[in-house]
Amino acid sequence: MMNPAWLFTLASIIAAFGILNSFKKLMAEIQNQLENDELNTNTIQKHQTKYFIRVAITEIIPIGLIIVGFIMKEGTSYSVIDSIIPLIIIIGVLLFSLANVLLIRNDSLASVKEKASDVKGYINNLIFVGLATIVGIPIISLVSVFLNP
Repeated sequence: MMNPAWLFTLASIIAAFGILNSFKKLMAEIQNQLENDELNTNTIQKHQTKYFIRVAITEIIPIGLIIVGFIMKEGTSYSVIDSIIPLIIIIGVLLFSLANVLLIRNDSLASVKEKASDVKGYINNLIFVGLATIVGIPIISLVSVFLNP
């Protein structure tokens, strides 16, 4: 029988890369409007709404995989040694996602140097929202691997 840690790993990969792609689109749209001086709170809210819808759609399959993983864990027990490779992959996905968000943050703030501080505040808020949504499923998967039935 397959180790459920692989389902948690697959859920992490799908969620992190899918949501990271949506976050990159969000920040590209924000930067584009910032360059054209069309950025205001209404446009930010519209872009955030689209982003959250994309995140919800992207998380459907990973949440299903996590549920199936918990169902598979119910009657079996696996040692942590059996789950080392999935753990390394999940941690790698987390680190890759964090690095990408930090790069996006640096690019966004570099293009905002001459803009008002409230725009920098909006961008920082978007960065933290993006970071929370991107690493949510991988952290759940990381904890799930360690849980014993």
